[in-house]
Amino acid sequence: MSDQRLGNPTSPPASGRYSRAPIIEAVIEIRVSLDPSITLSRLARIEKRESQRYPNVQKRMEVQGEIGLQETGVSASAVGSQTGHVLTSRDEKYIAQIRMDGFSCSRLAPYESWTPFHNEAMRLWALYRQVASPKIVTRLGVRYINRLDIPSQMIEIKDYLRTSPEISPALPQTLTGYFMQIQVLLPEHTAMVNINSTIVEPPTPNTTSLILDIDTFRQVELSTSSETFDDDLEKALAELRRAKNFVFEGCITPATREMII
Repeated sequence: MSDQRLGNPTSPPASGRYSRAPIIEAVIEIRVSLDPSITLSRLARIEKRESQRYPNVQKRMEVQGEIGLQETGVSASAVGSQTGHVLTSRDEKYIAQIRMDGFSCSRLAPYESWTPFHNEAMRLWALYRQVASPKIVTRLGVRYINRLDIPSQMIEIKDYLRTSPEISPALPQTLTGYFMQIQVLLPEHTAMVNINSTIVEPPTPNTTSLILDIDTFRQVELSTSSETFDDDLEKALAELRRAKNFVFEGCITPATREMII
């Protein structure tokens, strides 16, 4: 079963959910402000405690590049530094990022539903909170990456996505690739959303695959010492999930609903 809720389909299923939801990754992210005394070695306690469930561990690296102009030409350099740990579950369906600036939990396909995904994310968050002792949560995000596999090599993107690129009529209309990113304010949900869309390599021949990446987020300042912190966190994540569903419904067309219903 999927997480996306139906908008106004002709004949919705009894469950109220899409039976062929195109979710390939779901993410809950909680960014924090840590005390300067917290180190990567301290965060490594989490991977030790989760070694049975999350046995695969990699370093999370961040690369910064510099470009300089000199008399002899242009020089470029890059410096990498470790910012955390990436933990993958035994069945490779869950990925947790344990970072100096926060925590995230991803569920890969096949996505089941919000409840088990949310519960696992909150279980890992509780461990992160215990080990890292964050004082303030600064940003919350709920992100869903969808892949629409359309059984045709030649399609009109606007037939499947209501948020799509438009080519000037003065140019040839054969589109062979694109990447689009927009940011929209969602005042009714007290949130923002980044919407990314592109064409990717399809999993099967004679298919066109479109990515619809919906990242809803909210800048916050939640004190973890507040008596209402847990409730405030849960309410905010639930609202971001509703915002994500609202955006998904607003971006897809009846043809897409018919394909995934």
